[in-house]
Amino acid sequence: MRVLLINPPMVSADRPGYHHLSPPLGIMYLANFLRQVDVEVRILDLVTAHDVDLAEHVTAYRPDIVGISAMTGNFSYGVEIAVAIKSVLPVPVVFGGPHPTIMPAKVLEQNCIDYAVVGEGEITFLELIKAQQGGLEVGSIAGLGYKENGRIVVNGRRENIEDLNTLPFPAYDLIDNDAYITDGNKFLGFRHCVMIVTRGCPGKCTFCAQHSTMGRTFRAFSPKRVVDEIERLMTEYRTEGVWFKDSEFNMNRQWSLQFCEEVISRKLDFKWTCLTRADGIDLQLARKLKEAGLEKLWIGAESGSERILHEILNKEVSVGKVRNAFKACKSVGLQTAAFFMIGLPTETKEEIRMTFELMKELDSKPMQISIYHPLPGTELYDKYGGEEVTRNAKPEEMAFDKACMATGPLSKEEVQIAYDEIVNYFFGDGSDPVFLLSEEQECYSAMQGRY
Repeated sequence: MRVLLINPPMVSADRPGYHHLSPPLGIMYLANFLRQVDVEVRILDLVTAHDVDLAEHVTAYRPDIVGISAMTGNFSYGVEIAVAIKSVLPVPVVFGGPHPTIMPAKVLEQNCIDYAVVGEGEITFLELIKAQQGGLEVGSIAGLGYKENGRIVVNGRRENIEDLNTLPFPAYDLIDNDAYITDGNKFLGFRHCVMIVTRGCPGKCTFCAQHSTMGRTFRAFSPKRVVDEIERLMTEYRTEGVWFKDSEFNMNRQWSLQFCEEVISRKLDFKWTCLTRADGIDLQLARKLKEAGLEKLWIGAESGSERILHEILNKEVSVGKVRNAFKACKSVGLQTAAFFMIGLPTETKEEIRMTFELMKELDSKPMQISIYHPLPGTELYDKYGGEEVTRNAKPEEMAFDKACMATGPLSKEEVQIAYDEIVNYFFGDGSDPVFLLSEEQECYSAMQGRY
C-alpha cells in the first residue's frame, strides 16, 4: 500500500503578534506508526510546499489511499484538495484531525470524502488499510466514519492509546523541518524543533476543544522517552532546543519535575519553551524549570476581565493568579510570554480595555494576541451560534487575527478595529489605541472642563 498524507495550507495570520508555523505532528506520528509495519508513506505538507502541482504529484506517486488532516480553519482547503485528487485519481480519501473528530457525519456529507477518522488516528487508519486489502470489515473499525449504500455511518469511538511510549518518534524526515526551524527561530530567537509529548486535558475551558479531540485523561510520554527524542533532534537538525506545543505542559506537576530531573541528570544543555495555565506554575516549579534550561514560559493570561475569565471562559483562574504566575517566573529570571484573546461573546469595549492594560502591565515578550473564533466541540460554539458563524464566515476570516463575529456589545468591525489598534501599539508605531480609549478620553476631557 502507498499512503499519501496531506497537510493543507493554513488560513494565515500574518500580524507580528501572531505569526509562527507548527509542523503537522499528528500526521508525522501517523506516518512513522504506519512505516513501522512496512507501509509506504509520503507526506505532502502544503504549508511549506507552496508551489507544488497537486495533480502532478498525485499522478506521479499514485497512492492507494490519501489521508488529509483538517482543523476547522482549513477544512475548506482540505475539501478543495480532495476534489482535485478525485479528479485525477479514483482513490479513497480519508479525513482526520480535530474537525472530522468533532463532526464526522457533517464532514462525510462532502462527496469527495470517503472516510472520517474520529480521535487518535494511528490504529484506526492502520485498520482501514487492512480493510482496503480485504482483511477487515469497515463496520468493525472503532473510530471510523464511512458511507454505506448512500447512508453515513459513524462507528463507536476508539479507546485512547494509554501508553504513548508504544508510538514511534514522529517522521520529521518526511517534512521540510528546516523551514519550520527557520520560521520558529525568527519567533523565539533560537533554532528549535517543535514537539508535542502529551495528549488529553481534564480542563473545562469553554473555548478549547482539546477534551473533545483527545479526551479528558492526561497522558504523556515518559520523561526518558522525551529527553531521548530531544537529544536525537538536536543532533540531526543542529538545533539549540525545543518548543513544546502541548496545550498544558505542567498538567501533571510530578511529571514536569521528573522531566526536569531527567534533563539535569544527563547534563543536557538545551533551550526550551512550553505552555502552561496560570495555575500551572509556582515559585518552586519555576526554579526547577529554569534549572532544567527553560528559557520562556508561555502563560495563558487570556483576559484582564474577571467576568470573562470566570463566566465566559471558565478558566477557574483569577487575574490575580495570572499576575502571581508572571511574578513567580520573573523572580527566578525565567522569561515569560503570554497568550491573550479578545472578541469573546458578550465582551465589552471596557473589558477589552482591561485586557489591554493587563498586557501593558505584564510586559511579556513575545506575546500572542488572538481574536476569538468559535471552534466545534466547545461550549462557546454551541452556546453562541458557532455553527452559523463558521458557515457564514469568509475563508480569510478564519485566521486568528481576523474578526468573524460580533461580541454583542461590539460589532465585528469594532472588534477588528480594537485588535488592530492593540497590535499597532505593541508591534507597530506604539500609538495609543484611539477607538479603545475613546470613552476614557471623553470622560477625562469632561472632568477637565468641569474644573
